[in-house]
Amino acid sequence: MRVLSLFMVRISLRPDTKLFSNSPCKQCMYFEPRNHPFTDRLSKCRRFGEIDPESGRVSYEYADLCRKNEQKCGPVGKYFESK
Repeated sequence: MRVLSLFMVRISLRPDTKLFSNSPCKQCMYFEPRNHPFTDRLSKCRRFGEIDPESGRVSYEYADLCRKNEQKCGPVGKYFESK
């Protein structure tokens, strides 16, 4: 069982190059890339964020989740604005 769990961790760390490779997200003015060696999923979308009332800091949504959510950008990228 331990070998299986290590195998699953290794699979989850594989590079995810397909997510934004052909996506208009990289060309959008709201896209905030994260230079992570294993995945693009850590990139943020500055179009969708929440302000913490105590600290005043803004926490932005992950871009891949915004593209999956129809109430946000959705698969068609309805809030896309070119850089």
